[in-house]
Amino acid sequence: MIGHGPGRGAWLCARNKDCFETAVERSSFGRALHADISPEANDGLRERLAVFWADQTKPT
Repeated sequence: MIGHGPGRGAWLCARNKDCFETAVERSSFGRALHADISPEANDGLRERLAVFWADQTKPT
């Protein structure tokens, strides 16, 4: 399949933890992906993003 299709992906506001948490609370990922997203899947994504968020707060 070429192009976009339903349930193929979801945009993620990875730079902002509050935005991510709001998306989890509103079940936005499940709606965008047309799937049930388990709390464990959200936790796994949160853990992976925590590394990114920590890097964002380090001075350059």
